[in-house]
Amino acid sequence: MAFEIIECVNPPKAGVPKVPPMGVQVSARKLGSRSGKDVRYIRVQIGAKLAKQVSLASDKQKVILLFGKAEDAGKIRVAVPANGGNFTASRDKAGNYAVTLNAATADGLFALDFPTFAIEKCEALRPTNGQSPHFVFKASGAMLAAAD
Repeated sequence: MAFEIIECVNPPKAGVPKVPPMGVQVSARKLGSRSGKDVRYIRVQIGAKLAKQVSLASDKQKVILLFGKAEDAGKIRVAVPANGGNFTASRDKAGNYAVTLNAATADGLFALDFPTFAIEKCEALRPTNGQSPHFVFKASGAMLAAAD
């Protein structure tokens, strides 16, 4: 009997996109379902170098997210106030931070199903006139296409 070796051909693994060190990566995620409804959320990942420049230092740190209006429409500001904020940024092993926006928070502001996008470079803005350290990034059009 003659046998031939069967080659094992595995599809290439889709690499997890890396968070830009001086930027952000934003993705719409799905946790699973509860009572027949998908549980969706938005994850904003902050690069390690950018995080350091805006004074994110603890494993978990409170931040404030602000949504731009008028000439800043479509922009999101992430601020790190000394007295805390209403969102928790959590640090991973690589020094990147992640902030999660649940569906109720995103309702009316952001879509919960959009392609992942990254902003390669954000400028860390130091405090002036009583402002907290912060940075600003532009949301994608798909993220801003919230159903009314």
